[in-house]
Amino acid sequence: MWARVLAGGFLLAQMPSLSDYYIPPSSQVPVKIISGSGSKELAHEVSGYLGIQLARVGLSNFADGESSIKIIDNVAGRDVFVIQSLCQPIQDNLMELILMLETLKSSNCRKVIAIVPYMAYARQDIPEKVKPGIPSAEISMLLEAVGLDAVVCVDYHGEQAKGFFNVPVTEIKPYSVAVEYLKSKNLKKPVIISPDIRGFKRAYAFYEIMNEEGIDCDIALMNHGGTSMSYINKHRRNEYVGDVLTGRDIVIVDDMIITGSRLMNALENLRKRDAERIFMYATHGNFTNEAIKKIEKSSLTELIITNTIPLKQNSYKIVSLSLGKVIADVILEVVTHSELN
Repeated sequence: MWARVLAGGFLLAQMPSLSDYYIPPSSQVPVKIISGSGSKELAHEVSGYLGIQLARVGLSNFADGESSIKIIDNVAGRDVFVIQSLCQPIQDNLMELILMLETLKSSNCRKVIAIVPYMAYARQDIPEKVKPGIPSAEISMLLEAVGLDAVVCVDYHGEQAKGFFNVPVTEIKPYSVAVEYLKSKNLKKPVIISPDIRGFKRAYAFYEIMNEEGIDCDIALMNHGGTSMSYINKHRRNEYVGDVLTGRDIVIVDDMIITGSRLMNALENLRKRDAERIFMYATHGNFTNEAIKKIEKSSLTELIITNTIPLKQNSYKIVSLSLGKVIADVILEVVTHSELN
């Protein structure tokens, strides 16, 4: 059985088909939606919510491994949204996106908007001492060079990475989807935890939505690799956290999980503080082969991710929440904005 996928408020036991998402449109959406290899299922969900069929595109490889892109439908004069996550295989998906953007521009479409649920290289947003280049900036320039008119991303790793684009950037922060799911867990005196200072802004946004939705909670920041924590209550007073987690449910909030090593360190320290159930929310589940094994053997109650990256391995501890409707709503919003007209 596939990992659980939450779509449109329904928990699905197996991978859905287009008919699971289709909502008859009240009027035709005047855009074309194209899927890359990295986001096929998500693109089907989005097109279903919009009530339109995915535009036909031929994706293939030559014998030597070179990619071939052919746009089958007529896109002349249309706004085209290309949905493509830059997940594994990253270089193949990146090259495919570049070729799709260039091919669409050559086909005389009006505007090309890339929806990149997972943006690879976003973590590499500052120059290293040994080399002056900034990979995140270079990816932005590459995409713009082939005709990108706007980009939509999901939970960018760093705010500064968005600034490398000269075209309009729309960022989706899908925390409300996770909060809606957590309502069903009957959390006991929950504490939202950021694993480091860089991610605290994200955790605080999550914390605010929790309280807005009627889930009374507090927030804490892990310091020094999790050996100590700063605790912030509703009155924003900083306190040292000792046994304050006793009998409380925890929600660790981060943008992505890859190897799971930082999660394991956090779990160890939280268990020492007698925390009850420990959940983790990470927007992007960019797992290595060993990460899921670590998670299943750990004391983590449940890992909640979204489907920005296709989940290739099942786990009873992982729940994947669909962003199909969220992205469909953003497309409708972008279409009506004057910056693309």
